[in-house]
Amino acid sequence: MGQPALIHVPAFRGRAKSSDHQSGRPAYLGCDHWLPPKYLRRPSTDQPPSAAFAVFAVLVPRVPPESGTRIRRDPMYRCTGRGTGGTDEAVDLTVDHGVIFGRAPTRDVALPVLEGVPVHRPSTIDRISDQFNDRWGLLTAGAGLGAGATALVAARSGSGVASAIRLGSLGALGGAALLLGGGMLLDTLRGRGTESVSTAAAAGARVAGSDLHADESLRVMSFNIHGSLGPGGEMVGGAADLERVAKAIEREHPDVVLLQEVDDHAIQSGYRDVLGTLADRLDADGAVHAPSVRTVTGRRNGTAVLTLNGTTIADARGIVSPDAFGEGTWRRVTGAVDTLANVVADKVAHREWHPFDSPMHRPRATTDVMVTTPAGNDVRVLSGHWSWPADGVDHPRRQVDALAGLLAAWHGPTIVGGDFNVKSATPAGDKEAAAFNAAGLHDAFTEHGLAIDDPARRTFGVTTPSSPIDRVYASDELEVADIHVGSHMVEGIAASDHHPVIIDYRLHAPGAAARQNS
Repeated sequence: MGQPALIHVPAFRGRAKSSDHQSGRPAYLGCDHWLPPKYLRRPSTDQPPSAAFAVFAVLVPRVPPESGTRIRRDPMYRCTGRGTGGTDEAVDLTVDHGVIFGRAPTRDVALPVLEGVPVHRPSTIDRISDQFNDRWGLLTAGAGLGAGATALVAARSGSGVASAIRLGSLGALGGAALLLGGGMLLDTLRGRGTESVSTAAAAGARVAGSDLHADESLRVMSFNIHGSLGPGGEMVGGAADLERVAKAIEREHPDVVLLQEVDDHAIQSGYRDVLGTLADRLDADGAVHAPSVRTVTGRRNGTAVLTLNGTTIADARGIVSPDAFGEGTWRRVTGAVDTLANVVADKVAHREWHPFDSPMHRPRATTDVMVTTPAGNDVRVLSGHWSWPADGVDHPRRQVDALAGLLAAWHGPTIVGGDFNVKSATPAGDKEAAAFNAAGLHDAFTEHGLAIDDPARRTFGVTTPSSPIDRVYASDELEVADIHVGSHMVEGIAASDHHPVIIDYRLHAPGAAARQNS
């Protein structure tokens, strides 16, 4: 069978915050790096058309339901903007001070100011999500009162049961909407949910010092906990899954834990505050969560940092990389519909289906914290979860390179780690390492003498780890004493689809040995 015909459909018009100054057209983040996207393909002529394919053919009339048809997005514009890593892609990182503390920060030491990086402004959907998360009890009460009031009015007016139910449903929506709008208005008047300032800076804290005060050991763990769902394939996690995550962390005795895929108020995690539960279970000294994804159901998902054994969090913020195709409401709705439609089509018809040709909405947030160790050393710690190249966008260059460019704001001990979603022994992995090396940070595996393709680097896999995608970088002040990939198995069951990375660092303060001997 020959190559199937290509049918071009317009690329999703997700607006970036930059523009093409030569043409005046809107620019699209990452469109200089278009890769082969997802295809809808009927694999053979002896397979009858599926229901999903037939529906898709109706929604996109230009695509006939013959065998071998596939769809490809066309790049619309070439991007311009502040370049990083030798590309001309737009970089529009923002600083989000609206992080969620599971433990109150000490607020005595402030993170360095990131010059030229604007403050994150949540979208309407983000603000609705926060209302559902923070005021779900009040919204539920409003819905109940609205339903009861309208149903009572309908009953007294002599309406039938069906009419009372219908009006009661509308009343429930109206009551919840009224309180939702009132909550958003109140937050706007109070300055909450729109913009905020660093808690430590607002408290008049000193900027963290770059000098180490004493020699010290620091054990750091990076762990993608898969939303506390356990191994791959599970749709809903329970208390037992979260307890396995806690035990996997506890047995390694870390001082600082970099977490990824942390949920809050999500259906799949039983509407639990995952970070708060872990902080209570492990008796953490510090806990902070920087969400990247917020949904209208109140779910917040992102990265986090936990500190234990006397190590505290002084200040924290999120560094947000917005979705490459835009943050508008329509873009997020179509992305959600496409994602759901594709899941259903895969389960029912074993095919891909993207009615709006809109990739999943996938912004990323890095949790940026300043921790204070028991010996009084200030260490900057960043926990991130970055995207792989997809949908025609070189996400690692947009996200990782841009973040590495911000690290020069402070010259003290710095740790950056997490799930990079890129294998180390690849061109993309080499570019990632080069970006951090240029910022003065080095891969802990490499520093400890492991070759770039050493199997001991592998971290991702439900049973035996097969892909080296989780890593930790650190500045020269932190010497790698030991490193290993831990087990995610707890009582014979996987706590996640990732294995944790554990590094023992030594911090050497200038002149500390001489002071001790004097």
